[in-house]
Amino acid sequence: MNGFQKIILFSASIILIITFISIGLAIHNSRSISWPPLVPSCPDYWLIDGSGNNTKCINVRNLGTCQPNSSNKHLIMDFNGAPYVGSNGNCAKYTWANNCNLAWDGINYGVSNPCNSQQPSNSTTNSSNFFDWFTTKKNNYN
Repeated sequence: MNGFQKIILFSASIILIITFISIGLAIHNSRSISWPPLVPSCPDYWLIDGSGNNTKCINVRNLGTCQPNSSNKHLIMDFNGAPYVGSNGNCAKYTWANNCNLAWDGINYGVSNPCNSQQPSNSTTNSSNFFDWFTTKKNNYN
């Protein structure tokens, strides 16, 4: 090999090594990034109506098994109040989405079950006693 070919081969080898190191570092650093980077306010393919804490989620494609009440054409949900907020909010959303047979990125799709990762708490709105909490609230109004 003459000198020019050695320089080209050496340069290409250095560029290849730098590329492999860069890819390795990118893969290593991506492990610490939470997934998904942004959890949507509504289940997949639902319409978000409003903004901030005044959003409503509308099932315009009538996906899943949960049906709207008789006065609405589409199921409308508000995930801004109990039990869907707070430390057990994702667990309540997970349970609801699974019961309705819906996919929701970051809630019941692409992540582990958020109900398993939470420690038991004294909160009256955690998923294990949500129906007891709902019944108690309902009975308090009667």
